[in-house]
Amino acid sequence: TDVRGEEERFTSWRGLAMGNLTRIEIRDPDRARAARILAAATQEVARLESLFTLYRTDSALVRLNGAGLLADPPLDLVRLLAEACSFSERTGGAFDVTVQPIWQAYAAHFFVAGGDPAGPPASAIRRATELVDYRALEVEPAVIRLGRPGMALTLNGIAPGYMTDRIVELLKNEGLE
Repeated sequence: TDVRGEEERFTSWRGLAMGNLTRIEIRDPDRARAARILAAATQEVARLESLFTLYRTDSALVRLNGAGLLADPPLDLVRLLAEACSFSERTGGAFDVTVQPIWQAYAAHFFVAGGDPAGPPASAIRRATELVDYRALEVEPAVIRLGRPGMALTLNGIAPGYMTDRIVELLKNEGLE
């Protein structure tokens, strides 16, 4: 097998998604078809990231976290949060997308010069922990609501897999294996 010839059939994209280095490679002898499919896949990555990421101030998730509610939420966000709540139920809360306030407490502590290596004060962690409870998250097709002021979500533990599933679905719909 000519390895060089095999490599030349790959059409690929590399970029950032959800703050992670990401790569999509399509192997198809029809380079124009591969480029068209790859363009559709990268557009889908960008669309989903505009919903789920904490790394863009205009994302649906950042808007939800800031306002505490999101009217007429995108269907993909509703689907993903419903899935997340189901995982939370099945794990007795071990998986919980409302954990963002704890991350924020640690970030606020360690991202400033002179932060105590032992971590944030217990009072800060206690306050953040009081905001973590997936059961206080209301997910409906018409509105997503955070049940307590100061609550915030992170989808970093579930959105990359959801996005991968959507891209795989797109590629299969194009006839790729």
